[in-house]
Amino acid sequence: MVNNFNMSVTQIMDDIAPVKIKSIPGKIKEPWRHSENVKALKRTCRQLERKWRKSKLQVDYTIYKDLLKIYNREIEQSRQHFFSHVISENLNNSKVLFNTIDRLVNPVRPIPAELHSSVKCNEFATYFKHKIFNIRNNMVVSSSGGCISSPPSHRHSTSTMSNFSLIQSNELLEGVQ
Repeated sequence: MVNNFNMSVTQIMDDIAPVKIKSIPGKIKEPWRHSENVKALKRTCRQLERKWRKSKLQVDYTIYKDLLKIYNREIEQSRQHFFSHVISENLNNSKVLFNTIDRLVNPVRPIPAELHSSVKCNEFATYFKHKIFNIRNNMVVSSSGGCISSPPSHRHSTSTMSNFSLIQSNELLEGVQ
């Protein structure tokens, strides 16, 4: 009976809410970072950074910082070239032009790291918990046609399912249908 029950529940759950696998892609790099110059400079910068961190010499730090400035300039030029190319290719396509301008003027900003903390999540949950509690306290309608009455005495159910009683197979089938 337990196996039959488990199979029935599993089948119902699969019908109502089937398991879906969703892949979340990694961070998509901006197209202007794909140029060979940018990739080569980034690789060299990382090598020089590792060398400086290992040696702790001022000379290595200066070389690393100088190349980092060149790398940042190359990224800036590559970005300018990318957007210039997009604009010149789509001179007659106003939708692409407006989307490009919007992307330049209003860049997508990631959520700040401090909002990803469990403290902020708990603050968020507590805020809405209190909000719902206050709404429930202020909006209690009696069964006499919409008059406001006192709040119900039971807020949260504290019962636990510690034991189960046997059911008949006909009761189980009635519940499934």
